[in-house]
Amino acid sequence: KAEAAKRLGAIAREVKSIRDLAARLERARLETEKRLREQQLALNIEAPKPARRRTQSVSADQLRAFPRAAAGALSSPVAGSLARLFGATDDVGEQTEGVEIKTRSGAQVVAPFDGEIVFADRFGGYGRMLMIRHRGDYISTLAGLGRLDVAVGDLVLEGEPLGVMAEDAAPSLYLELRRKARPIDPKPWLARRNGDGIG
Repeated sequence: KAEAAKRLGAIAREVKSIRDLAARLERARLETEKRLREQQLALNIEAPKPARRRTQSVSADQLRAFPRAAAGALSSPVAGSLARLFGATDDVGEQTEGVEIKTRSGAQVVAPFDGEIVFADRFGGYGRMLMIRHRGDYISTLAGLGRLDVAVGDLVLEGEPLGVMAEDAAPSLYLELRRKARPIDPKPWLARRNGDGIG
């Protein structure tokens, strides 16, 4: 765990955007899978699965595949309202690759879908940030948390608590969804509540 966290910390310091971080994590995953396949072929044995700390009694085999049907397939990670949409101009004049959800101070943040935590740390100006890898090469990113209650390697289920928002006057959670590091508008995927897709 310590070695993995150290390696991720080094990667996070080298990149400047979530896009670059997602791409680096995707490359690292593919390289690891390639090495494991090569080892299996060379030794003609099944490569051991890495040990993981689990927040629940969940195995990797019990995690559901990411849904193919987009509309309403994911849980909203936090109760709130959309403050900025995918593709909108952000505070520095760039197009956003995710959505911003205005919420309340100390609000509970939960997993939008089953997956494995692949990043859990501070990142640039995003504050505390989580990245969850889901089956099907999808990664969701949640940023702006005040406290993280999970660590890299944890297996989480949809709706499972991940942490809480900061004790700010007007906190907002930034949510991105990517497939093979390419951004996808997460709004249509979120379960519809109160008509706007956010609880």
